[in-house]
Amino acid sequence: KATLPSKPEAIRLYTEGLAKLRVFDALTARDLLEKTVAADPEYPLAHSALAVAWTNLGYDEKAKEEAKRAFDLSMKLSHENRLAVEGRYLETINERDKAIEIYRTLWNFFPDNLDYGLQLASAQTAAGHGRDAQNTLEALRKLPRPL
Repeated sequence: KATLPSKPEAIRLYTEGLAKLRVFDALTARDLLEKTVAADPEYPLAHSALAVAWTNLGYDEKAKEEAKRAFDLSMKLSHENRLAVEGRYLETINERDKAIEIYRTLWNFFPDNLDYGLQLASAQTAAGHGRDAQNTLEALRKLPRPL
């Protein structure tokens, strides 16, 4: 299953873009991820990450377009990555309760994955489920510290 872009340059751009998203540099992440999808337009995870960058920059329509493209291309991904892409897509089209269920499923299968827990808490917050988000964050605090 395709977990990385098919071209070495796209791999570099994608990993750098993800690193920028992690430090909340959405502008630089967007630029890197746009170059990634130009280098490998069929790679769904780059489109999904670009949707995150667009969301963080406040461009909801562009985020929807990229999330939809990622979803359309996601059949070649592992089940885990396909669910993550679907969750992102559902968030961008305001299907928050469905996104919550997907993120909850991912987190239940991978309870030590901080990202899935944070995505779940974020979706719960956006859907107005503050108490659930608080409970999710409490559970995340109990995870071992990353190395």
